[in-house]
Amino acid sequence: MPSTTPASTTTRWCRATPHPLLCRPPITTPDGFALGTLCVIDYVSRRLTAEQHNTLQAPERQVAAQLELRRNLEELRVALEGVTSLNALIPFCSTCALNIVIPVDPTRLHTVTAGLNQALASTGWSEKEMMEVDLALQEALANAIRHGCKNDPQKQVQCCVSFDAKGELVIVVTDPGTASIPPPFPALSKATTC
Repeated sequence: MPSTTPASTTTRWCRATPHPLLCRPPITTPDGFALGTLCVIDYVSRRLTAEQHNTLQAPERQVAAQLELRRNLEELRVALEGVTSLNALIPFCSTCALNIVIPVDPTRLHTVTAGLNQALASTGWSEKEMMEVDLALQEALANAIRHGCKNDPQKQVQCCVSFDAKGELVIVVTDPGTASIPPPFPALSKATTC
């Protein structure tokens, strides 16, 4: 039986089968990407009527719709994870003095610390206090890059600096890594000396 598209007759499987085969046009996404082809195998050579060809379009549409649905569900899952992460930051970011995202590059830490120092200076922090906070932030960012991002230059780290209602400093450093809880320290006996 002849194929409905000349290109599909060149596939190895279509030429190798001993049974009559009808290769349909490619199943495509709404964006025009070819996903595959629905092929019909029969033991007897037949000529399909226009109605039978139209009937074969229904499973083609169902396959395309199912694959598109799977892709959409994955996109929604990723988006929902992002929304959940952002919701956790809303209490902090509603009063953010600094909200910055940097690539995983240790040379970019100065961008965040410079912004932090500017925010602290504008609220009257002393030079000594600013240096202490700066050092703690650099350590948190370095840990996020090293451990949370595994030094992957494709990933990013976010830093949000805000002041709560009492004027106290709140710094949130977010990375795409998973949290790990260290094992507990072994219990020390009274005979242990330090």
